[in-house]
Amino acid sequence: ATQLRALLTNNPHGQHVALQQLRDSGDPQHLFFQTLLELSTTKLVASSDIELLFHCAHGMRHVILSQWDALEPSFQCEARDYLLDLGLGLYGRRCSNNVGSSPSPLPKAVAGACLSAAAVFWKRCWSAATTAGAAGNHILNNNNNNTASFHGTTNAMMISNQQHLLRHLEQILLQPDDPACNADGMTTAEATCLFLNTLIGEFNGSSTTGIQLGLSLEYHHQKHRAFERDGHGLQECLRLAMSALGDSVVRPILQQTGVNNVALPDVLTRRAIAIVSLTIEVLSWEFGGGSAWNAASFASSAQVSASLVLIKPPVEWRDYLIRPDFLGAVVNVYMYVRSCVANNLGGQKTVDLGHHLRQLLLQLSSVSGGIFADQSQSAAYAGFLLEGCLSVLSDAKSKEQLLEGEIVDMCSMFARLVGNFKVDVLHTLPSFPNFLSAVREIGHIMLVQNSVECEVCGGDIEMMEGYEWREEAFNYILDAIVLMTDDRWLLGSDSEAMKVSALFASSLSPLYESYVTCRIKMSRLEEMYLVTNAADLDEVREEICATDLEEQMITAGSF
Repeated sequence: ATQLRALLTNNPHGQHVALQQLRDSGDPQHLFFQTLLELSTTKLVASSDIELLFHCAHGMRHVILSQWDALEPSFQCEARDYLLDLGLGLYGRRCSNNVGSSPSPLPKAVAGACLSAAAVFWKRCWSAATTAGAAGNHILNNNNNNTASFHGTTNAMMISNQQHLLRHLEQILLQPDDPACNADGMTTAEATCLFLNTLIGEFNGSSTTGIQLGLSLEYHHQKHRAFERDGHGLQECLRLAMSALGDSVVRPILQQTGVNNVALPDVLTRRAIAIVSLTIEVLSWEFGGGSAWNAASFASSAQVSASLVLIKPPVEWRDYLIRPDFLGAVVNVYMYVRSCVANNLGGQKTVDLGHHLRQLLLQLSSVSGGIFADQSQSAAYAGFLLEGCLSVLSDAKSKEQLLEGEIVDMCSMFARLVGNFKVDVLHTLPSFPNFLSAVREIGHIMLVQNSVECEVCGGDIEMMEGYEWREEAFNYILDAIVLMTDDRWLLGSDSEAMKVSALFASSLSPLYESYVTCRIKMSRLEEMYLVTNAADLDEVREEICATDLEEQMITAGSF
């Protein structure tokens, strides 16, 4: 560490230039590794060393990847497993057991950099049957004999293959977290899930590391296919995520439901967020290559698309996903979490958990294709999700103020369910008529709130705080209604189709009157504001607003 600090300090062009030069040179003296090894065993890491550790992790990743093909498998494995151990926080614990001192946990940024490097290394050797037991020492630069050999010096747990990796991570994830872990560090569960998220993202196309190093797109396509089809790849990640979701999220949180006015423990909340995020990452996989690793752009694996993109997992996933009782349990967990939020219990972490659970429900609402054995299984699956969404909307419309994120997500979920399961399935559900009524009432409330706020702001749309999210949520409702009314199943002449058409008319037509009334009032107020204040929109924005309003009015005609 002293040598690296001196190198950075003495460079006349600054520290960042010095770091870049050291990376480009291949770090012949192993300064990145030696600094990591030295500071990671320090009982208390100084705040001034945190940035240095971060750069060392990134520098070590760059140097090793740039020389990957020239490195011995034993060296590749040891570097990979050392960084994984370090990022997971296991390395510090192992040193504590050996020498009797407890190193301070790595900050999140440093641990994340170590885990990111380990994930990239695992991708590089995923299809290769490499083992950690190769004999002999390896020196990164064979021309430099003054540096200590890397091999055997890290005391890291060596992982032999992909199967061993996932089994190792599952064992870690099942361990209880340290209640004393502060907000600056990651719990073991958080670190494990972060590594798996990063690993899946590397294969799925959310990272450009390989492209930056000159690896071909075909290489990434091959790795993508290997991870998807490998029995110890994507499917094993799904099994691990679903198991952890049931054992470490659903069960412990539902056990809290009998306790009133008590916030979820912070460690449980953080573990739940990490595991739910991992499940979302797995479900975001681009099957068959999809849009991942194309020449134009990379797939975004962490975000849930606002469009009606459906997820079509393989039949082998049926036993993990098509479990209506499990869906009901996830919905119950969300209902409990939102009650904690409503009662101001748990702070921002609880709010974040609610958001992640809604994103998970959105993705589960998009599951489609041959994974369903028949229409009855599809209907049962949709029924649990529809009833969960109905419970949330029914409770939300009884409140004085709608929750922004929740309403947008629930209306998006409504559109997902309609786009996925179609009218011929949804109309068979007992809760469908009540659901349509709840959607109509929520839509009416949002229209009225927009109208009232517009009047309070004197027609100045830009001053309206809730205008944009209400418009977004209402547009989801409009999209869903268009999908339903245009459904070809309704064109049938049988009595069942005619009955459903009549249900749509009675349940949703009143929303058209609300829309027209509120839209006319808002347009009048907006015009008065523009005339009174001699204000005018720029031509581009005016054209966009006019186009959006025209599309919305045409869509509203479906009522």
